[in-house]
Amino acid sequence: AAWLAAHNNAEQAAALRVYACGFLAPAALGAGSALAGPMLVAEQRAAWLLTVAGAPPRTRRGAFALAAACVGAGLGALAGIAVGAAHDMSLWTCLDILAVTAPAGAALATIAALTNRWSERFGARASGRLVLALFAAIGVALASLASLGAPAGAAWAAAALVVRRAGH
Repeated sequence: AAWLAAHNNAEQAAALRVYACGFLAPAALGAGSALAGPMLVAEQRAAWLLTVAGAPPRTRRGAFALAAACVGAGLGALAGIAVGAAHDMSLWTCLDILAVTAPAGAALATIAALTNRWSERFGARASGRLVLALFAAIGVALASLASLGAPAGAAWAAAALVVRRAGH
């Protein structure tokens, strides 16, 4: 979708960054949420090892967030490459787009994964709360992108840090 929008509508690098982030936001939030489930299962299976090793909850959350951020950064890089492939851009313009989409993808995937971790503690009601939280995150991400433009990625990164520090 990002490739089609970039190929048919935008001509300037600033507009391409916004298009890439706009299509990246729901994808990165969905990928971060999907990744969180298997990561939580693996963490629960290794709980005894983490306890014996003395890993505090803060370290566990940090490792969890880092894994989600790596996947999100890769997804953001793919979105940037898709937009760059749609146009005959210079290397610097492609790198400029990647410099926005990769951190934005990392931040959004981290927010989604930590939200999934937060919702896990609600048992049977977890899925409903997770879906509501993800739709709210998509709405906030797209609204901030519409109002701030490409710098919204920095706001998403700040939000990811706040969510992580809040202990979710």
